[in-house]
Amino acid sequence: MKNKKVFIAIISVLLLAGCSKSAENNTEEAMVPSEAGANVFEQEVKADDKAVVGEAEKDGAEIMLPENTFDENVVISIENISDYSADGFRFLGEPVSVGVKGKETVRLNQPATLKFKIPNDQLSSIEKEEDVFAAYFNGTEWEYFHPDSVNLSEGTVEFTTYHFSDYAVGQLSRQEQLKYYAQRMATNTWAKEDQEKNFVAKFEGYLNDTLADAYGIENKETTRKILQSMAKQIPYMGGMFVSAANGDELEFAENFSSAAGKIILDQMKLDGDFMEESVTIASTYGKMAGDMSEDDYEEALKDIAKGLATTIISKNIAGKMLIAGAEIIDVAITDWKDKNIEDAFSAYKNGADGEHGYNLDAGDFEQLKLQMRGISHKIYSDGINAYCKRNKISTDDLTEEEEENIRREIDRKLKQEFDNRIAKEQDVDKQKEYHEKILKMFEDRGLLEEGSFGYDYGITLEDRIERLYLVMGQILSHTDKKFTTSTTAGEGEISIEDVCKLIGVWYSDRTNGKTQYFAKLKEMGHAKEEKATSGEYAWVLTEVVDGSNDSEWDLQNLSESYTYSPSYGRGAYSVTTTYIGESDDYYDPPYVNGESLTVQANWSTPPDVIGKDDVVSLSGTITATANTQSAFRWSGSTGAWIDNTRLSTEDGKTTFETNDGNNYESQSGTVTASFGEGSEGAKRVIEIYFFSSNKLFTQYVYEWKAVGSN
Repeated sequence: MKNKKVFIAIISVLLLAGCSKSAENNTEEAMVPSEAGANVFEQEVKADDKAVVGEAEKDGAEIMLPENTFDENVVISIENISDYSADGFRFLGEPVSVGVKGKETVRLNQPATLKFKIPNDQLSSIEKEEDVFAAYFNGTEWEYFHPDSVNLSEGTVEFTTYHFSDYAVGQLSRQEQLKYYAQRMATNTWAKEDQEKNFVAKFEGYLNDTLADAYGIENKETTRKILQSMAKQIPYMGGMFVSAANGDELEFAENFSSAAGKIILDQMKLDGDFMEESVTIASTYGKMAGDMSEDDYEEALKDIAKGLATTIISKNIAGKMLIAGAEIIDVAITDWKDKNIEDAFSAYKNGADGEHGYNLDAGDFEQLKLQMRGISHKIYSDGINAYCKRNKISTDDLTEEEEENIRREIDRKLKQEFDNRIAKEQDVDKQKEYHEKILKMFEDRGLLEEGSFGYDYGITLEDRIERLYLVMGQILSHTDKKFTTSTTAGEGEISIEDVCKLIGVWYSDRTNGKTQYFAKLKEMGHAKEEKATSGEYAWVLTEVVDGSNDSEWDLQNLSESYTYSPSYGRGAYSVTTTYIGESDDYYDPPYVNGESLTVQANWSTPPDVIGKDDVVSLSGTITATANTQSAFRWSGSTGAWIDNTRLSTEDGKTTFETNDGNNYESQSGTVTASFGEGSEGAKRVIEIYFFSSNKLFTQYVYEWKAVGSN
């Protein structure tokens, strides 16, 4: 969208230049004062024309309109607002009220772009682009949101909108920013957790029956563990849900059983007693699960999956499971990070009297659909394209009736998601309170300060928050204690206060393997207790898992717009992403058939044996080896994990990336970590991953074993 806006702006300027010269153009010259006063300007815009209303450089604001933004010719008005205030928000220039003459509320068929010019006398006081927010007045208070772009060198701020209202730009206080990010995190966390809970709830009964019939397992806790693990993998189970969407019961049963069987075997590797209730599985695979070769693993997986799939088919529950699977994934209509979706949800939940351009009673979904206009068009278009991709057909192959059926189904699912969110709003509120406490503690302890704790200047506040949550997750994975947002902890708990102290140590620790951090973790009494072993023991490499991810790449290559060419080797990965759709010069830069990006990552190989005091060092590099991109901006990233913990460089870097943001520069470095001591039979996994459009990975599985001279 960003590039499209630039194109629209250029064309619109040319159109306006023609307005002052041609008597044949019926559009009034931009920003002509109306009779209402010198601070009100009006301009006629034709329905099928692009236009620019106003001039940001001269008037402080302008609006860029694509063609067909309106169903009819309209007169756009822009009025400067002189009476305004907001706690925690310093206005940069005057707010403006944007409207259509003769209409109280206005929603658009296409997204309009608003551009504000920051007054020169205010520019010097702005230190960081991240502090500049856009704001919308909902009739009661200002709502803040991220603009699409902030350019302090030019003094401009841009954002898109589907409705005309009162808008402003300004500096948002840190306190208000933290509230904003807490709300975003709360909504996204709830949505992810709710999807996972929904998955478990829908499949628990079916899997209980299947395990009981196939293997005599009636322990519901075992079922729940399997499903909870499956739920974490929802984004990577595309093949399973494609079969659900296509109505292929046999294929769905096989895919579901394979996913469940893999989790069963993987859990048995970590816990040999995991399936002790099943005499068949335990006696056949229990003792050997931890030492399976790759071929043995594949045979065991086929055997277990076959037993599950046969039972699912024979019990005639495949169809019901298939429907449940389609419902889980295919409702992914709402992107709660999209402000337009939040605005529509707010109108549906609370009703609206002009807020966000809506005018309807609470719960009136039919009116909401009508008034969403451009947002509905986008949701329908995305849904129809997704349907065609799943079914390997062109959108041109759909009849009008089929398209209408898809739209009706999308409407049903959107309403379902909105109703679900309303029913779970208390959960979202709790999540918000939870994240507000954490972010306040981060702020009070100076952990969010730009330039501190290894942050490069230019890393946004949102990125810094994300890194802190990542480190916090690593710390919590190193302890058996329950996390509490209280500054004091009870028995078996670790407080947010202690977590913040450990984060500070983590970032200041420049030793290989974070030895100072782990020493502090033990000193504070939060380290996991490891079972002591006698004799000479070490972590011994027992298996290497190759993650070429062929089925996922095959699924992605069903696309009619892109092709993906992955190359997998242990420690050597590359992906070429190519646009195969039609060239289109409507955009700037244009879409070009054949434009592509090739990204390559290389890593050193982990050792075969790792002692308890050894520091594991892995060197990695990532490079864009070929780049012919025009409109697209693909990227690549790579890194390494030990179990659930990212390995990091001395300066705290966990990921090497090449992308548009760093001009596709190569990155490299050495990441380190210590395994520490284990207990008899314990396992740890080093995973080296590479992501560019999808994932390639290699897992090195180690077991704590007795070693010695032979």
